[in-house]
Amino acid sequence: MSLVVFDQSIFGLYSQGLVSYEEALRFQGLLNAEGYTGLLAFEAPETIPLGRLSTPKDVLVSPAFLRKRGITFLATDRGGKTAY
Repeated sequence: MSLVVFDQSIFGLYSQGLVSYEEALRFQGLLNAEGYTGLLAFEAPETIPLGRLSTPKDVLVSPAFLRKRGITFLATDRGGKTAY
């Protein structure tokens, strides 16, 4: 993974292959803590992030159905509801 940075602003991120959603969130948190701004883009395996406002009703299929297809859930501290 390489990062192009100029004056605390991120211009791009290059990654070969998939990056787990959890790893991407950790990396974003580290950069944010250091005061970097900009845009990060990652390709992650299929993940349904559950925001602070998520409820079980937000996911319209069973967890077993999603697990069978390799789709994971991840509780996050971000605002909002469920995203996919």
